Amino acid sequence: MMKWLGKAAKMEIIRRYYASLCDYKKGIGNGETVETIKKLMNNIGITIYDREIVKYALEKSEKENVNTVAIMLENGKIITGKESELLSASSALLINIQMNVLIQMILYLMRGHSVLTE
Repeated sequence: MMKWLGKAAKMEIIRRYYASLCDYKKGIGNGETVETIKKLMNNIGITIYDREIVKYALEKSEKENVNTVAIMLENGKIITGKESELLSASSALLINIQMNVLIQMILYLMRGHSVLTE
């Protein structure tokens, strides 16, 4: 593995791999780009699993047998979204994030705090 390559650079390569894969599946990219980035990842010694959140999305996708997405919040909480007849995986993720924020706000208020400022 290339020691001089920082974590942010490695995460960006993995992000670009997924972006090129999405473009390819949508018919607006080509397989050559995907393969080039794959070769780069192999040469550097990284895999998709070096991006921690990937395992959560793939586990849920395999378990539910649908497309899924996942995000890790700053506090380490994992939120996922899965594809359904009504929603794309990304749309479901956004709704789940909003639900998480709403639940956190309700809990905050139940502890006696106020959201009003003076």
